Amino acid sequence: MTVAVGLEHLAQTIIGSYDARVGEVAAIREATDEQLSEFDRSHQAMALEQRAGLSEQYADLRASVAVQRTEFRKAHAAMAGRERADRAKVAAALPKVEAARVSDFRAWLSPVRSAHAQARAAWENLNATMRERRSRTATHAAAAQTAGYETAGAAVHASAKRQGKGRQMFAKLSGR
Repeated sequence: MTVAVGLEHLAQTIIGSYDARVGEVAAIREATDEQLSEFDRSHQAMALEQRAGLSEQYADLRASVAVQRTEFRKAHAAMAGRERADRAKVAAALPKVEAARVSDFRAWLSPVRSAHAQARAAWENLNATMRERRSRTATHAAAAQTAGYETAGAAVHASAKRQGKGRQMFAKLSGR
């Protein structure tokens, strides 16, 4: 077989198998179209089922939530009633409790006031004593300045130097 004859034979085989290949491709296309149509139909049916199921679940959920909200409102109303009753009891007992607290405070305050008065009297006594002592010191200082000394202590010191006459000088300065 020559090359020309081989190529002619190959060309005839290709032409002859063309119709078979076109038929097979057409069959594959039809099968694919049918399969896609079947998928589409089953998808549509499944979507309808899901919508129906979700719609039913949604309605059940709404009803359940409505029941729950009603129960919550009832529970809240009951709780609010109990709270009002408790507050009324507390408000009724409050004057007695407050009176007892004020009484206890006054009982505590009485000894505190007494102790405070005693402390004040002691403080005033201290102030009076210190005022009297300061006035004596001022008197001594004035007498020392009259005698020519800067302070009463300087006068006593100078007096002690003059052979023990400090006591006499201090007595003179202090007016004793």
